[in-house]
Amino acid sequence: MRDKPLILLRQRWVFRGVEFSTARSDFTAIGGTVNLAARLEGQAVAGEILLSPETAALVPALAARAPVRSLVLKGIAQPVPAQVLTAEP
Repeated sequence: MRDKPLILLRQRWVFRGVEFSTARSDFTAIGGTVNLAARLEGQAVAGEILLSPETAALVPALAARAPVRSLVLKGIAQPVPAQVLTAEP
């Protein structure tokens, strides 16, 4: 369990919708984007924001100063170069 809030940024299209059964309804989102976001979230530690390469490209001023962590993630064929943002003291 994390002791600080976590923020995850990822920008892509996803498939989302509501699944119904006779017992209940449930909201779901599926696809590679959702998988990557979940895997990045699992790798972040308290105080970090991990940016996917696509999201980092949208905020070049922030990403340019951030170190890159190469992550090998389950279900993703190639290592992902995630930009690591941290709060400055």
